[in-house]
Amino acid sequence: MDDDDQRAELAATIKRLTDLYNKHQGWDKQSLYILSGSILVFGTVALVLIAFLINKKHNQTTILRNIVVPTIVILSVLLIVAGYGQEQISPVIGLFGTIVGYLLGKTDSKNGPAGKS
Repeated sequence: MDDDDQRAELAATIKRLTDLYNKHQGWDKQSLYILSGSILVFGTVALVLIAFLINKKHNQTTILRNIVVPTIVILSVLLIVAGYGQEQISPVIGLFGTIVGYLLGKTDSKNGPAGKS
């Protein structure tokens, strides 16, 4: 068996493995587009409903929390479904977590610091 035969056999094996991987991957591009679009529509509907439920008597911090937290959750799910890898999504999820932690830990100045009555 010479080098050309070995290369042809290796190329055929790689093609068979690639076809097998693509066949069993489970997600095609159309399914990903439909799922991503569905998440965006759901997120938009959720934010519109939240906007209608917020009365004018709420302060800015409450409104910000009620809008930003669901938005970050929806965007995080969208990034995961869109197929980004762990190396790509880890810093973004960390940033989202920092933003949510800041918003949920932030207290109103008229109510005083958290934990004091």
